[in-house]
Amino acid sequence: MKDENKPKERLIKELRDLKKRITELEAVNIGRKCAEEEIRLLKEKYEDLYQNAPIMYLSLDINGIIIEYNKMVLDRLGYTKKEFFGKHITKFLTKEYAAKFKKGFPKLLKTGKRMGIERQLVTKSGEIIDVLLDGTTECDEHGKPIKARATFEDITQRKHMEKALQESEEKFRGIAEESFDMIFMVDCEETIIYISPAIKKILGYSPKEVLGKPLQNYLTEWEIPKIQHAFIQLMKGEHIKGLTLDFISKDGSIIFLEINATSLFKNGKIIGYQGIARDITDRKGIEEKMKKQLMKFKVEEGKLYLVEEAIPTLSLKVFGELLKVGYSGFVISRKPKKEFKRLPEGKFEFLRLSEIKGKDTLLPNLNLIEHKIENLPSRKIILLNRLSYLISKHGFKKILFFIQHLRELAIISNYVIIISVDPLTLSNQELLLLKKETFEVESLHKPKLPEPLLDFLRFIHEQNNIGIKPSYTDIGRELSLSQPTVRNRMRFLSDVYVTTSSKGKKKLVELTEWGKSIF
Repeated sequence: MKDENKPKERLIKELRDLKKRITELEAVNIGRKCAEEEIRLLKEKYEDLYQNAPIMYLSLDINGIIIEYNKMVLDRLGYTKKEFFGKHITKFLTKEYAAKFKKGFPKLLKTGKRMGIERQLVTKSGEIIDVLLDGTTECDEHGKPIKARATFEDITQRKHMEKALQESEEKFRGIAEESFDMIFMVDCEETIIYISPAIKKILGYSPKEVLGKPLQNYLTEWEIPKIQHAFIQLMKGEHIKGLTLDFISKDGSIIFLEINATSLFKNGKIIGYQGIARDITDRKGIEEKMKKQLMKFKVEEGKLYLVEEAIPTLSLKVFGELLKVGYSGFVISRKPKKEFKRLPEGKFEFLRLSEIKGKDTLLPNLNLIEHKIENLPSRKIILLNRLSYLISKHGFKKILFFIQHLRELAIISNYVIIISVDPLTLSNQELLLLKKETFEVESLHKPKLPEPLLDFLRFIHEQNNIGIKPSYTDIGRELSLSQPTVRNRMRFLSDVYVTTSSKGKKKLVELTEWGKSIF
């Protein structure tokens, strides 16, 4: 019945109550058979609890001789029964604490209780262990002490940790004072309780100017949701790595800082948070410049993008481009991974939406999908392919709430989330509601298409503007093209620049958002 999770005070109280009940029964129910069985069971329970308790128990007579002990004492100190029983307690104390015992023991016998006293015991192997002693006396009917009971809680590990913590704090202060990076501590109310001198160089404030003030005072308004989410993670004991935040310097300029942070613990409880902040303003500027030079699409961190396409084409182009400029990717799709063979191998993780659990699969449950995305590292590029499939499973209303949640996640964790949807599976009103919650992928460079293809698209654009979706036959008649030529050009332009729908035997054509951007 060993129960190491039971608090010390509760365990002692239970033993005391059992002992009291046994004494009462023995005094009142002498010779009564019905009480004998209850007394026997209570004694067995008491003995089992006493012997297997995760705390050291022992009893001394009024001279300090050991007359009783539990199993934990021998297990921890390493002595045999013969070596321990009947010996004076000072034999197992360090010299310093043996002297203190001789002075303190008479006080215990006189006062009846001494609590929270630190002592040091010596094991058979010579190891010194720190213990916290609680002592009480037991008296006879005349109030005369007849023995003392003591509990010894092993606090050796805690003492070592306290010493190590003190030493590490001294080293920390020395390192922090000289560090080029900004080292900080905040309490559970998110108030700054320590900040290193590097803040002067990075943000222009002196440590005295910010101590005692909320950390949020020095962040831009749009970063508040991100820091709040980070504190929720820290409250759970999780680590924060590579969190990029925009801080406001003393002169009002925006400084980009990269944060790594952990929780501060004391006695197993979180008492605050500590972290290190590095100025990445110059690095971020260079990265953004390089990305703009390399990228063909205008895509920004912290945004949710909607791509309208019958077959995933443009969304894959944008996703692949972001992988090439250094982002790590994550794909959630109804299609198997082999369908994404054009994407750079090894630069993205993949989960397939499936009704059946298996390797690299994810059930089409909106909460599961959201939880998976929420726990990804910051600054991820996420492609959610085939939104139409999720709409068919859950209905549009639930999907709209889901999209709204994803938008918040994108902001909080600096994700770029790209959602591919077939517009023909939605009504105009549903598509409009999705567009309100998302952004459109824009081209950074006008596409260079041959003049015949531009003429082809221009005619479709003009017709769409007056509310007409031209058919293949209409296009061929207007541009004097044969039907095979129209079909070939449509195959080249499909999904990226144009989409088709059927009306009876006719195929009607409409420009995509990407196609419209040309004009």
